[in-house]
Amino acid sequence: MSTAPRYARVWRDCNVGLIEGGYQLTEIQATHPAVVEALVRKLGPDFLVELLEIRAALGPLIGRLAAARSTPEDAEALCAALEVVQQADTAAARQAADLAYFRVLIHSTRNRALGLLYRWVEHAFGGREHALTGAYDDADPVLTDLRAINGAVLAGDPAAAAATVEAYLNASALRMVKSYRDRA
Repeated sequence: MSTAPRYARVWRDCNVGLIEGGYQLTEIQATHPAVVEALVRKLGPDFLVELLEIRAALGPLIGRLAAARSTPEDAEALCAALEVVQQADTAAARQAADLAYFRVLIHSTRNRALGLLYRWVEHAFGGREHALTGAYDDADPVLTDLRAINGAVLAGDPAAAAATVEAYLNASALRMVKSYRDRA
């Protein structure tokens, strides 16, 4: 078996900053906000859009499963997480609270694989203030959409929950792209 394709992949990954010495890539390294920012700078804002498309595609699944599978304890945790978002007084605090809200929402799906898949979002878009944090400057659209998600999930309406999560992630993506372009 030829090793040329493997070396080509390693070379490509080195060039975009995914691999450090030793040819090993860890999940944390690959999704660290600095790596994501470097990839967006190197590959352009269209790469950011591609990442956000993947995130948005998971939205309907997250909403549908959360509405169908959440327990009363999940409902309490979701309401508490929404309260944290409501009390956040800065864009960076809202960003962190939004990620925590989605962690609770995804936990309520009872789908561990989905939780692992979505973890890259938390790593890539959270952890510190960066070019996308401006998407959280205006609290109103964030809170309005998260309240709609909460309502649909707590009502146990999978179709409405799928639609509200998808709508939120699409609107959030537009705000993130605008924030990135405004800072570039």
